[in-house]
Amino acid sequence: MNTKFVSTALALLALSTLSSPLSTAFAQGTAFTYQGRLNDGGPPANGTYDLRFSLFTTNSGGSLAYGFVTNSGIAISNGLFTVTMDFGSNVFDGTIYWLQIGVRTNGAAGFTAISPRQQLMPAPYSIFAENVNAGGISGTIPAGNVGGTYGNAVNFNNGANSFDGSFFGDFYGATFTGGNFVGNFVGTGSSLTDVWHTGGNFGTIAGADFVGTIDNQPLELHVNSSRAFRLEPTANTGYVSGAVNVIGGSSSNAVMPGIHGATIAGGGAPFYFGGNTENLIGADFGTIGGGVNNEILSNSYESTISGGNANSIQPGAFRSTIGGGWLNNIQADAPQSFIGGGVFNRIFGDAVTNGDSVIAGGYASSILTNAGFSVIGGGLFNTIYGDTNDFGTGVIAGGDANIINSNSWNSFIGGGQGNTIGSSSDHSTIGGGQNNNVQASSPYAFVGGGFANSIQTNNLGSTITGGYGNQIQYSALPLGEITASTVGGGNANVIGTNALTSTIAGGLFNLIGNGVEVATISGGGYNTNNAYFGVIPGGNGNYAAGFCSFAAGYHAQALYQGDFVWADSQNTNFAATTTDQVSFRCQGGVRFTSGSAAANQTVAWTPGTGSWSFTSDRNAKENFGPVDVLAILEKVARLPLTEWNYKGYADRHIGPMAQDFHAAFPFNPNDKMLNSADEAGVELAAIQGLNQKLEEKDAEIADLKTRLEKLEQVILKEKSN
Repeated sequence: MNTKFVSTALALLALSTLSSPLSTAFAQGTAFTYQGRLNDGGPPANGTYDLRFSLFTTNSGGSLAYGFVTNSGIAISNGLFTVTMDFGSNVFDGTIYWLQIGVRTNGAAGFTAISPRQQLMPAPYSIFAENVNAGGISGTIPAGNVGGTYGNAVNFNNGANSFDGSFFGDFYGATFTGGNFVGNFVGTGSSLTDVWHTGGNFGTIAGADFVGTIDNQPLELHVNSSRAFRLEPTANTGYVSGAVNVIGGSSSNAVMPGIHGATIAGGGAPFYFGGNTENLIGADFGTIGGGVNNEILSNSYESTISGGNANSIQPGAFRSTIGGGWLNNIQADAPQSFIGGGVFNRIFGDAVTNGDSVIAGGYASSILTNAGFSVIGGGLFNTIYGDTNDFGTGVIAGGDANIINSNSWNSFIGGGQGNTIGSSSDHSTIGGGQNNNVQASSPYAFVGGGFANSIQTNNLGSTITGGYGNQIQYSALPLGEITASTVGGGNANVIGTNALTSTIAGGLFNLIGNGVEVATISGGGYNTNNAYFGVIPGGNGNYAAGFCSFAAGYHAQALYQGDFVWADSQNTNFAATTTDQVSFRCQGGVRFTSGSAAANQTVAWTPGTGSWSFTSDRNAKENFGPVDVLAILEKVARLPLTEWNYKGYADRHIGPMAQDFHAAFPFNPNDKMLNSADEAGVELAAIQGLNQKLEEKDAEIADLKTRLEKLEQVILKEKSN
């Protein structure tokens, strides 16, 4: 901006009209007006400008004597302007000053100095007023004959003890007692037509009319002679300008020097339970809503403490918040953190300002160094430790004395008491309960709840859903190899060392042995599974040892590979005798039944019978037809019979082939198997056919015998003749 001034300075000193004798007349006040004209590159300037004034003792060069006084937002029309300035008392003591003027467009970054400086010249009446002896003056003194500064009180003794008249100019430092004002006070540069009254004013214009200061001094409101509210201007810097500190509440509340835009809404007290309890802000744009002994320290800009007692946001914890409570602390380098309330909760920072953590409330909970992005919902004595990777992201929802240890990022404890996730067990979870733990180096582990359940060291991806005193013991496998074992619940169930991907669903005192993989105990009690891929579905006192073996019931023992053993309630061990064997101990027998909507069929074995029985009830049968027993006998007679053994087995057998039997007797579609009921029926029919033939032979023999006897009688008779 190319600017120059063509201006004339006129110091208008305020006039006083006094009716009592004066011993000495003084020039009034220290404020004066300045009128001038601003050209912008030649033509007169028009628009809004900021003007800055300062005093020098030389017309060029030299050092600043007084200043700066800044007038912002001055409306200039056709180059003309009028401003008011005040350099304070004890400035104009006879020293000759030159006025340095700086100008900028409203809100621009810097001021342009106008050359040359303007010498301030005293008005003749002020020189006269400086020396006049007014001791015998009476009557009305012309306004142009009175000026100067009055250091003592001025008393009026007229009947109304009132002051009647008008003032034009600035009126500072006057104290009036015991009298009345009748008239107007008009401040230079203001359109007010009256003083500010305790009963309120009318006709004011926002912006043009105001209560406050026009220099860089604070504005204070006092109550009972003590400061209750302070508006404090701040110095313009390269990164902030125009910010005002707002300090409410006790006079002991403070904003540290050099801080911008801070707010203390209230609270604090010079004396509270035996001591001074100030609220203190040492960071730009910090806010303390109230309470006592709260503090926001350096570089914790844009942070907030809503209230409470002795809460603190330490250096470098910018944009952090404490909602209230007592003795809560967001420590150094923990930015953008939040403590909602409670007592003695702490969030620690780290060297790379990794914060963003939350403690919602509760008592004495802590998020420690390098545990950024972590959350404690509430409770008491809960702790989240840090991470060497400078972020924690752990969550403790609540409860009492729960702990997430170091390097266990993305881990979660839902609540309960005394639950612990060990170090380097990232992505692990404890839902709740008491004294449950996921030990060190067991990432992706899960304990749902219960009491004293433990996933021990180096178990990746293992689970205990709940229950009491259940254990998944440590793994000696290389770190990172999946363990993934599971205890569903129950009491004192144990999956041993290196028992990978094994499962105990529930029950009590069940054990899967060391090094056993993919083993299962579904429930029951006191069962032991030492079989790879072995299964104990439940029961009591069962034992599986063979690969892929199965033991169920009571004291069943599957000792060999592929065994299937089921034992009844007899209180003695029942063991398999060889590999791949199915064994049942059934004191009450064995029964298979169809239970279908058609006729129910049952196959059963009962101790003492020595064989299987199957359903043959007439009421279960239909579509009866006659049997040609002789034809059956003939087919049986033609049926090939051989001696043979099953492939791979040494035992010899005798009998028909299923294909030959099916060709002769196609009672069902299966030509690869023989039905024992069909075999029995065919055998009985063949016997009946054979019996029928025998009876026919017997009748024929009997007839022949009768005939033979008759023939013998004829022969004997002939011989006797």
